[in-house]
Amino acid sequence: MNGRLLSLLQASNGGDLLVPMAVCFPCKWSVFLARRLMTRCLDLVGFRETVKTRFCDVMETAVN
Repeated sequence: MNGRLLSLLQASNGGDLLVPMAVCFPCKWSVFLARRLMTRCLDLVGFRETVKTRFCDVMETAVN
């Protein structure tokens, strides 16, 4: 997506690369920061416990 946006902005700007890069770079950073904030909402410890419990249940039924 970033390459397409860069090419589109470059074509609309007459081939100059400075302005498209100045637009794309903050867009990349804002998406990166949004992803970073979203990962804080994940409960990894709870997920691991759930997977361990369910895996043990599956293994129990497989053995019996």
